Formats: sequence, C-alpha cells, structure tokens
Amino acid sequence: NQIEEATKNGTVVVGVGNPIFEAKVTSKIYTDQELMGFTGGQLVLELFEGNPARVVQFPGPQGAGWAESSAAGFRRAIEGSAVEVLEDKYGDTGKSVQLRLVEDALQAYDDIDLLYGVAVMAEVAVTAVEEAGLADKTKIVSWYSNQGMIDGVLNGTVAGTVTQYPVAIGRIGVDLAIRALEGRESAKEVHPVPLAITTENVGSLDLTRAFAPAGFQPTFKVD
Repeated sequence: NQIEEATKNGTVVVGVGNPIFEAKVTSKIYTDQELMGFTGGQLVLELFEGNPARVVQFPGPQGAGWAESSAAGFRRAIEGSAVEVLEDKYGDTGKSVQLRLVEDALQAYDDIDLLYGVAVMAEVAVTAVEEAGLADKTKIVSWYSNQGMIDGVLNGTVAGTVTQYPVAIGRIGVDLAIRALEGRESAKEVHPVPLAITTENVGSLDLTRAFAPAGFQPTFKVD
C-alpha cells in the first residue's frame, strides 16, 4: 500500500534486490530465487558427473519465501538424476543455528556426499566436516555467494557457489532510477542470470560485479 501510494503521488520507486510481485513500482530488479536454486542444482550435477550423491539441503529459514523457492529450484534441477535429497533442514541463517543443523545432519546420516544450502551453512560446515574427518568425502556447495564462498572456492574447502551479481544489481537499480527521474525509457522488470562459480572459472570472472572493492565503506546521507 505504501509503495502504491508513493507511485500515485509521482514518486519514483525502484525495487532492488528483494522480489516485489504485486505492488506497482516504477521499475524493479531482483534475482529469481528459484533460478538461483536451479543453477545450484545444475552445478551439483556437474560436480558428481552423473554418479549417485546423497545430499542434505539447508535452504534457509522456513516461511521466508526465498528459501522455499531456492529449494524448489534445486529439486527441479536434479529431478530424474542420481542425486538424492535426504532432508531439507530449514533454519535461521545465524551461524549457531546453521552449525547445529549441520552437526545434526552429520550425526543422523551416514555417507553424506554433499552439504548444500545457504552461504552461512557452507562457512560453518567447513570446520564441522573437517572435525568429523569427512573433508575428503563430503562436498560443500552454496546456492548464493559471499566473500567467504569465493575464498572457500579458491582454497578448495567449498566445491562451488552461485552468484547473482549484487553489485551489478545495485548499479542497474541506480540506472533505472535515473532514467525514470529524467523521463527516459527504461525496463520495468530486470532479472540477472545467476552464474555457478567453481575452481575452474573463478580466476577468469569479473568479481567487481559481485563484491565491493577491498576497503569500501558505504556513505549514507539524508537531506
């Protein structure tokens, strides 16, 4: 209601990052979370090359919407393959919660080939897997990326991740706003295509579209 009230008053409203489905914004740009999960699923299929794999999935907090969407995308990608999802373990993305979920999974299931889910899970899973003596057995993949995931791919502790190019999303959002304010033609809805990142391509990617430069600090000002 607040968004629609603003647009009716002539205020430019651009949705950036989070999905806006029904409110009539001026423009919007966000990544399709189901597609993010699907891309992660395709990455997993490539990693196991058609071989059977037992997976525990950690989509994020249940009821968040994006967590269920990503989980559905992952299952769509692996449908009919030899990848088996043992369980979807939903939970808050805090480190303590995700660590508990990972430890519960490692105790509940034998021969887990992959821990797949949110980036925070992947971060804490590295230590948990090592302590369980499964570093050579259990792979770790996240369906979205942060700097920790890139570091993990580079040092080999994380088998892969997916980026939605958040810096590029921000740039495009600003461009959409400027175009609307200047009365120029612009897209009404934009969806960046996510990309899987592995050791094979991480060195050739332009990561400035995904992460801020080292030492960057945002500056906020309200007049």
